[in-house]
Amino acid sequence: MVFDLGIVACLVVFRPEKSGAALAPRLEWKKLRAVLLAWFFLAGLALFFMLSLKQQPHELLGEAYVGLDGKLKIMLEPERWIGKEFSLISRFAEPDGAEILMTGTWNVLLIHTDCEKCQEMMAELESRKAERVAIVVVPVQSNEKIPDTAFPTFVLDGQNAWFAETPCIVKLVEGICVAVGDQIP
Repeated sequence: MVFDLGIVACLVVFRPEKSGAALAPRLEWKKLRAVLLAWFFLAGLALFFMLSLKQQPHELLGEAYVGLDGKLKIMLEPERWIGKEFSLISRFAEPDGAEILMTGTWNVLLIHTDCEKCQEMMAELESRKAERVAIVVVPVQSNEKIPDTAFPTFVLDGQNAWFAETPCIVKLVEGICVAVGDQIP
């Protein structure tokens, strides 16, 4: 639409003079610059509004705010995810292999590595030889150590500061969050 307006503006500004309609219009640089500046301004304004209307991906994950250090801090709220696609995958530091969570039924365990209840829950799941369980580490520090487990394990990226109440189990069916809880299913 902005492009069309620019063309119409050029046609109005550079129309041939009435006395010599068959002659080519004179190129007036002042008018050309004014039209180009107006066109770029309108295009930039349209782009700004398009980008500002786009929903921020972190808003789907929970409450977000900017800390004093300028880093985005996100408090994960898994209850918001019920009925929606598991969008946390796009925030994994290394998403290789994460596509497995999009098929079948999975129990995704959100943990902090320094959380005793999280460690106990992982040990219980391993002793039961639970299947289709994945671990997502919500890092407290940037150099978080990945737990030694047989389950597929992913760590959230270091671009943001992540917070979550752990342990938390998110049940996925075909990549859609269907339930959230703190008990082993």
